[in-house]
Amino acid sequence: PEDYRQFLLQHNGGKPEPDTIDFMEHSTPNSSDITYIYGIHSGEYWARLDWHMNTYEGRIIDEGLSIAGDSVGNQYVLVIRGHKKGHIFFWNHEEETDTPSFDNMSHIAKSFTEFIEKLYEYVKPNETEAERIVRENDLEALRRLLDSGYDVETLDEYNRTLIENAAIHNCVRMIKILFDRGAELRNALSFARKNYDFFPEHKASVELLEQLEKLRSGKSN
Repeated sequence: PEDYRQFLLQHNGGKPEPDTIDFMEHSTPNSSDITYIYGIHSGEYWARLDWHMNTYEGRIIDEGLSIAGDSVGNQYVLVIRGHKKGHIFFWNHEEETDTPSFDNMSHIAKSFTEFIEKLYEYVKPNETEAERIVRENDLEALRRLLDSGYDVETLDEYNRTLIENAAIHNCVRMIKILFDRGAELRNALSFARKNYDFFPEHKASVELLEQLEKLRSGKSN
């Protein structure tokens, strides 16, 4: 489809922001993220269109092309021929069948353009101020929060501190600010490395945290 061709020519894939989309799955409201839209290049396999074409050949419909994936391995399938050409479907890998068909996919959009236009930024209900600051990478708000006496070791519902969440979201400058304010690194480097396995832009967080771990280790010795 022409709109998808133009997207590849202009962007050749990438991580979308915002990255959340809603759809109906078996008449039930559902939503998922989009970790990466695949491109045509010789880079990392998880970002390549050809790798996913080979991986899902025979697993999704013949007239479908896997153009993107979510964070748990489900796929977004673009129909490239037939009466549904241009439409995009959600393919849930947990419902994979021996005979691929439209029956085990959920319709999302009538075109790639509509697919992109439907994306929105997910905001958790009852989001805390600390969570908002990290999500928006709001450095000035972070400084105000810390100046107010906020404990940098405060744990969220997932037992993560601010610096760990900053590492997950690749907020490089925020990591440095929190470290300078005395934040313990805990599992921040581990989180950053896991994301770097999928998202090359997280390299900056990994490199910074490696330096900070060496610095803190040197001080403790």
